[in-house]
Amino acid sequence: MKIRSFLIILFAIATLIPTLIFSAWSYHIGVKREFAEVEDRHLLIARNLSFALERYQQDVVAAFESVSATLTQGASTDAMKRLLQQLNMLCILNIDKTTGEVWQQMTTFGHPPVEEVDPAVFSALSKFAVPSQTVFSNVMENHEGENVLYVIRDFGTHYAIGEVSTRYFVRLGESISFGVQGHAAIVDQFGNVLAHPREDWIASRKNISKVSSVARMMNGETGIEEFYSPALKGNMIAGLTSVPGPGWGVMVPQPISEIYDKVYQNRSSVFLILAVALAGTLAIGLLFARSLSAPLERLVTVMKTNARERQLHAVESKNDLFPFEEIKDFRDSYNTMVRRVTESGRKIEALAFSDTITGLPNRAHLQSVAAPILAGS
Repeated sequence: MKIRSFLIILFAIATLIPTLIFSAWSYHIGVKREFAEVEDRHLLIARNLSFALERYQQDVVAAFESVSATLTQGASTDAMKRLLQQLNMLCILNIDKTTGEVWQQMTTFGHPPVEEVDPAVFSALSKFAVPSQTVFSNVMENHEGENVLYVIRDFGTHYAIGEVSTRYFVRLGESISFGVQGHAAIVDQFGNVLAHPREDWIASRKNISKVSSVARMMNGETGIEEFYSPALKGNMIAGLTSVPGPGWGVMVPQPISEIYDKVYQNRSSVFLILAVALAGTLAIGLLFARSLSAPLERLVTVMKTNARERQLHAVESKNDLFPFEEIKDFRDSYNTMVRRVTESGRKIEALAFSDTITGLPNRAHLQSVAAPILAGS
């Protein structure tokens, strides 16, 4: 292997090893930092959604209790109807606890009067009723085929029941979208979907309580969860929390693959800088290697010429880009040796072919000159 090749390989290794170490380290730090930012961001969004739902639940309960109490007095105003409409409440009924007969009711504008409560709905809601406490049912389908939550309170003599459309939950979920597939999901206290990017899951009120993150929300936990999403068929990371009172769950998930993709995109500029630095280092290394090997290669060429021609030649002096003192001293020493050997050769030749006293050519010189002439004749 030539010195130049060895030095280029050495420079390449010396450059690549720190580059690879830095690349691996920066990738690890980038992933760690991105996951930390994602966890903080997703958990913050989930908590903000939880605060919004908690405030909405409080407004619904306050309006429900106020209107149901007003209905017992036989009062009803358009202002109350507008309030219910703003809260996405379809109607409020005061019904008999035993028969389910509607005593008083208030419906929002455009909603038809309720003649009777479906027996199956009445039976289900009776199980939720708690004396002197307003509670929410799980998401159900009303007689018009719309997903609703029922609000119910046991006043002792009668039940007060309110229908709350889930449109607010859907709009709230749609307002959260980031990345490619980052979204928000809201479930009721039993894990039934209230809001989700998949409309068919909303329409069918799909139960996803078996998903680990949903199970944690149903237990009232708040935190970060990595899980497999059957909807997106991939691993997700989510911030999750629950709404105090009704127990609704709020989750803000994002595919983990998007996080790694973002890290790769952020590192593209770093890779470009490293590539430029590597190319520059190799170019400088090539110049250094050339400055070191070129004088040695010239010396080797001259020595081969000397052996072939049986005559000593000095090494030509050239101005290299990076002149090394050791190489220069080695070349000068070699040229000095060539000069001295050449001078000594001339002296030996002079002593061999001339008289030491007179300096005139001697017999050996005459024979060396005459031998070719006589051989030719």
